[in-house]
Amino acid sequence: MDAKGLKKLLEATGMGVYYGHFTGEHKMPYLTYREVMTMDFSADNRALKRYRRYDVDLYTKGKQTTANRAVERLLDDAGIRFRALEYEARDGAFVQTVYEIRLADE
Repeated sequence: MDAKGLKKLLEATGMGVYYGHFTGEHKMPYLTYREVMTMDFSADNRALKRYRRYDVDLYTKGKQTTANRAVERLLDDAGIRFRALEYEARDGAFVQTVYEIRLADE
């Protein structure tokens, strides 16, 4: 799955989906995603398989387990393993949950 496929998958949540950084206000909850690194499985001086690591960020106003469950169910149903980390803004304006995922190039 590539970045376009990931965006289409995330749009199935019904939330706004944006790549990387953006300007302006967006209605919460919403998702952002960005490619953060590539990793190769190599042998004999050549890459046999390339993986791309993405961060999918969920922004919510306070803790919203329904939104978290929607993203997690979507990733589970697509067979995408993830690791989730949660942060709260110092001023309490939002909660950010970062889902770290890895996708293989097709």
